[in-house]
Amino acid sequence: ECLIFFSLLHAACESGRLETVGYLVEECGANVNVQSNDKSTPIFVASQSGNLEIVFFLLSAGAKPGVRNNTNTTPLSLATHGGHKGIVSILLPLVPQVLHLLLQPIDAPSPLLQGDKECCWRIARQMGRDELVALFEEALAHDDV
Repeated sequence: ECLIFFSLLHAACESGRLETVGYLVEECGANVNVQSNDKSTPIFVASQSGNLEIVFFLLSAGAKPGVRNNTNTTPLSLATHGGHKGIVSILLPLVPQVLHLLLQPIDAPSPLLQGDKECCWRIARQMGRDELVALFEEALAHDDV
């Protein structure tokens, strides 16, 4: 049986308790980059849950927006899946166009390299999230300059 370990800060971020998040970070000295057993930090759960104010608070307290967990997921990809436009708007300019391998068939001739922004753009397109597609296309156009 596999149990997922989350800190109190993870739990407060997931449930949208901004006051508790602030208390844990500012008064108790909680690490905003503490990792769960799958390497997810509090900004992952806040992004997935759509807690915009908490994402903003975590970033202002030093949270790292471009980190990846054990499944190569990022806060940006979780916000994209959830359709959280405000969070995508905040994270998008903070995430570098870092290249990584996409999952492919074993017999593929060569690895396909794409950045997180392009992968999230594909996710948004597949899910029919037109507002997010437009955000990603604008960001990708600026990356090419």
